[in-house]
Amino acid sequence: MARMKSAAPARKVIGSALAAAITTVVIWVLNGFVLPDGNTVPVEVAGAITTIVTFLAGYLLPPSPRDQIVGSAAKSEVVPAAGMSS
Repeated sequence: MARMKSAAPARKVIGSALAAAITTVVIWVLNGFVLPDGNTVPVEVAGAITTIVTFLAGYLLPPSPRDQIVGSAAKSEVVPAAGMSS
């Protein structure tokens, strides 16, 4: 497994999490205050919108300079799957 230069979450992870939270709040505001009574964003559609926005945020955000891989697990640390030989 790769090791990151910093133990802090990567910029893409932070951005994706914030995008998901903001999307959830926006849909809540739409359902509670903007859309007329009886008209709400269905739960399934809200989930799909949140998933798409979260993916786009993670895909479009560039990594920060501190989000670098400094190494990977040594070969001796890698355990082959059952029935596989190294």
